[in-house]
Amino acid sequence: MAQNWGNIDFGITELEQKNGESQVMAYAWDLETNTRQVKIFSVPHVRGTKKGNVPLTDPRDVYEMVANQGARRLRSCILGIIPGDVVEAAVKQCEDTLINGEKKPLIDLVRDMAAIFQNEFGVPLDAIEKYIGCKSEAFSMRDLVRLKKVYTSLRDGMAKREDVFELSTLVGNETEREVKDPFANQQKDGKSSTAKRGVKNDENTKKAEADTE
Repeated sequence: MAQNWGNIDFGITELEQKNGESQVMAYAWDLETNTRQVKIFSVPHVRGTKKGNVPLTDPRDVYEMVANQGARRLRSCILGIIPGDVVEAAVKQCEDTLINGEKKPLIDLVRDMAAIFQNEFGVPLDAIEKYIGCKSEAFSMRDLVRLKKVYTSLRDGMAKREDVFELSTLVGNETEREVKDPFANQQKDGKSSTAKRGVKNDENTKKAEADTE
């Protein structure tokens, strides 16, 4: 949008890098109307993981982290100076292109999208259907566009899968079934075996006592 709007100076500049973090500026300046958006922020050289924060020491990792965080602020700056009705018209045109530009059958597109969510983010089809509100066989092209937007947000790190999909119930039930049944059978078999061993031991004890008498 910024390129087609014209007369806009925009970009990301790393102002300073020290003490394990970078000071970064994202800006967008409409040179014709003199409207300007500037965001200055800090980017710690740390990547968050499930096992805790991991410091980044490789310059390439640091660069990618700064570029990723800066791209989000840059988009915000651009959207802050381009009129909202222009943004809405551009988004609508993109959606119409996505809806009318696909040549594959809808059912194949849905199947491909479900496979991408499962392989890249571990999101099952049940969670996707719950998010859309119907079975995958009833998905429309607009539902597919919604999923593409979610995929873009997850890919760019703008959102986490737990923020969009209800995974706790599905994953919890699956885990519970996988864990409970084996242990339940094991406990049942263990009790049965113990009981049989107990009966046999009692018989051997009584026999030994009789021989002693």
